[in-house]
Amino acid sequence: MIPLIELKLSYNQLKALNAGLLFLSIMKPKKDIDKCMVSTIYKISIKLEKKELTLKHSYTIKKTYSIKLEFFEAYFLEMFFRSINNLMPFGYDRSVVENISNQLNQKLA
Repeated sequence: MIPLIELKLSYNQLKALNAGLLFLSIMKPKKDIDKCMVSTIYKISIKLEKKELTLKHSYTIKKTYSIKLEFFEAYFLEMFFRSINNLMPFGYDRSVVENISNQLNQKLA
């Protein structure tokens, strides 16, 4: 069995990832693998948005939060973030997306 990929994120990093996932709406997949990626990213975005809303309304504040992804979810998330990296404006969100895609690449190797 393939182990889950765990990401440790701060609340601000989680918000930046959700901002990056907004670029999903402009993707128009044509190939089957791209359609599969978009479908998987939609499921991941729901998971991340739920996590952000839960943390936004919680009274306990921790420095990092963990999110566990299946291997294929982590792979498609890395592919997606690498493809939108040039579309994002320079700043904190772009550096977080680049950092997380590098982390995912290391954990998938």
